[in-house]
Amino acid sequence: SGILLVPMAVTLASAKIFEKCELADVLENRHNMNRDQIKNWVCIAEYESAFNTGDIHPLNWDGSKDYGLFHLSNKYWCKDEDENPDYKNVCNMPCSNLLDADLTDDLACIELVISDTESWKGEGTGLTSW
Repeated sequence: SGILLVPMAVTLASAKIFEKCELADVLENRHNMNRDQIKNWVCIAEYESAFNTGDIHPLNWDGSKDYGLFHLSNKYWCKDEDENPDYKNVCNMPCSNLLDADLTDDLACIELVISDTESWKGEGTGLTSW
């Protein structure tokens, strides 16, 4: 049975391109999002990454990169070891964590993005980061 676990671990760690309805189903049934939240995040995932968890936008105007399904910036939200030491890491995770099919850490980070944004821009402004 040990042989079967290795391929499963590799599969879980790899990127995934979701279908639109598949992503909605995952957000609803695995992550307990309500319909309004699902509409927003499916739209954001479609626009930002074409539903590809392994997507990296290589160069923004300021030299930063955007990672994963929801394109979280390495300037603020995540950070890999070789990146600019002045960049923040608000979600306290390597950006590479955002590139797999497990959305748990992505969604925890977007909650921080929303609360951080609303703390300085006001309630209801959380999605303006996208």
